Amino acid sequence: MKTVYPLLALFSAALVAAGPVPVNGGDIRNARLSVRTEHLVEPAPEHVVVPDAAAEQKKAEEEKAAADKAAAEHKAAADAMEAMHVAKAQAEDLAKQEAAKKMEEEHVAKAQAADLASQEAAKKMEEEHIAKAQAADLASQEAAKKMEEEHVAKAQAEDLAKQEEAKKLEAEHLAKTQAEDLAKQEEAKKLEAEHLAKTQAEDLAKQEEAKKLEAEHLAKTQAEDLAKQEAAKKMEEEHVAKAKAADLASQEGIVTLNSLHL
Repeated sequence: MKTVYPLLALFSAALVAAGPVPVNGGDIRNARLSVRTEHLVEPAPEHVVVPDAAAEQKKAEEEKAAADKAAAEHKAAADAMEAMHVAKAQAEDLAKQEAAKKMEEEHVAKAQAADLASQEAAKKMEEEHIAKAQAADLASQEAAKKMEEEHVAKAQAEDLAKQEEAKKLEAEHLAKTQAEDLAKQEEAKKLEAEHLAKTQAEDLAKQEEAKKLEAEHLAKTQAEDLAKQEAAKKMEEEHVAKAKAADLASQEGIVTLNSLHL
């Protein structure tokens, strides 16, 4: 509404400046036609007088001036009406905008209230749903826990029975294995004793054979050593005799040389 008052003041000023509105409906063409044809409807004079050219020109100028004035007045009136129309339209548009804004605010407030109510209802339903789901989940957990305990108890009983059966089978297998091991040990002992006796007999025979060979080798070695000693003794005696003979000959030669020298 603040915009309407300046526009109305402008429109009033335009009306005052425009002056009176023509009574012929504001049609400029009709005004010009009326001004130009007013002398044609007058009664014809009895005597035709040739009009003065200057007077005609002046009259035409006056008619043109009147027409221009009428046109200007009409334009001013039209501009004023247009301004008034624009001001009215702007005022209506502003009123509509204000009304639309108010309706929009009411609609937004109503929508927000409805949305808040919907949120509260949804929140309440969600809380109820969560509580129900938690209760159902708790019941399922309890049932699952009970089933699990029963399953564990059954499995433990079955496992205990299997352990007892396994113990029994293990004891039987151990006894059988021990009996088989004892029999194998007895058989191994017997075979070991036989093998030991055979090995000892073979070792005794080998020792006797070795003793015999050692005695023969010792006797042979002693005979060879004795022969070598006898040969060495003989060679030593021959060497000593040869050395003595050479020494004696040397002494005799010295004596001979001394005799000759004397």
